[in-house]
Amino acid sequence: MVKRYDVVLINLDPTIGAEAKKTRPCVVVSPNDMNRALQTILIAPMTSTCRGWKFRPLITGPKNQSELALDQIRAVDKSRIIKSLGVLQIDDQNSVYAILKELLL
Repeated sequence: MVKRYDVVLINLDPTIGAEAKKTRPCVVVSPNDMNRALQTILIAPMTSTCRGWKFRPLITGPKNQSELALDQIRAVDKSRIIKSLGVLQIDDQNSVYAILKELLL
């Protein structure tokens, strides 16, 4: 089962306009109850383009530091997952949770 804060490689294509494109690492941000019940998950794509925006926390990715594009959260079918790349470090999980809480509440 896919869990919150798992890092997974996902094919995001096809896209439209300014949506995050291509196959890239993404972080699962949906709660585990949703991940168990649904065929879709909520993900946020990782990007190597660092803009320093408050809503894009710097996280330790599978290969290097990346920003997590929390402004690009989207639902994707689990069939888009290519493979698992690991889990976010606890400090990064806490940072993501705090920003999501601020964005969504």
